[in-house]
Amino acid sequence: MKSKAIQLAMLVLLLGSTAMVAAQTSVVFDVPNAAANVQNGAGLIVTGINARGDVAGYFYDSSLNFKQRGFLRRRDGGVSLIDVPNASATSVRGINAGGDVAGYFHEGARVRGFIRETQGRIVEFDASSFNVTDVESISDSGDVAGMTFDSSNPIRGFVRDQNGAITVFDAPNAAATYVTGVNSRGEVIGYFSDTTRAYSLVGYARNVRGRFNLFDDALAFAINAAGSITGSLTGSSPDSGFIAEVNGRIVFYDGFDASGRSVNARGDVVGYLFDQNQNKVRGFVRHMNGDLEIFDAPNASDTRAECINARGDIAGYFFDSSQANKARAFVRLAR
Repeated sequence: MKSKAIQLAMLVLLLGSTAMVAAQTSVVFDVPNAAANVQNGAGLIVTGINARGDVAGYFYDSSLNFKQRGFLRRRDGGVSLIDVPNASATSVRGINAGGDVAGYFHEGARVRGFIRETQGRIVEFDASSFNVTDVESISDSGDVAGMTFDSSNPIRGFVRDQNGAITVFDAPNAAATYVTGVNSRGEVIGYFSDTTRAYSLVGYARNVRGRFNLFDDALAFAINAAGSITGSLTGSSPDSGFIAEVNGRIVFYDGFDASGRSVNARGDVVGYLFDQNQNKVRGFVRHMNGDLEIFDAPNASDTRAECINARGDIAGYFFDSSQANKARAFVRLAR
């Protein structure tokens, strides 16, 4: 693992031009009975958008004592609510190109994983004998990945392939291994607390052969089909977003308190940053040519861009200042 100084010496700084963009078409939508907020957090969270423009996520239902439920909004505007049978809570964490969604649900004292196929069939599974299976991502090929643990066992990563075979793994020297994404080649990303470095956080990418590539002082949040990774560097001040490209080059965009949240097949990255001048969180998209656009959802006091599809549509959620800062969802359509 390289030291921070060596790593930064290898980084390539590509700021490109920065544009503050307002004239882009955005579609705003609400999920029926979604709470405005829950314990000072958002009552509705967007977690994925696929190539068709279908958007997935979860929300807290104000009509059902704030029960957590999943949702799927189709590009035509129709919304389907997702509940695993007999679950006390359902959280949708991702969607793939075919319209399958995946996440986890609460069943008694256990948390279990699930995949809801596009035709509606639900597959439930446990990644281990531990009490918790936390699914965080689904790829276009049907692989899912996440974490498994309980009160007697540390957090470990897992990947379940499209045939149902499950591999549980630990990052090197990890006290806890967190998983944030998986691509169609079965490559898994995330971060871990390193026991050899005072439990500091280290990003990683794990290939299908079980080999790890590590990123010092980093949180890896998303990976595309080609293997490009985005996330945030935590050792800089302020935090910087980064892209680890397929050719091994690392590009970072400094000067922003930024977090890359999603990267599409072209290499466009979206996420959000804190704008000190406006004292609020704003969305951004960094195009593959290095140009950076910063944007707000309509009437937003806080914009969280969470995902981008191959066409360039961006989805996320925001707090609407015209509706007492109610949490709402948006899709920013590609030009």
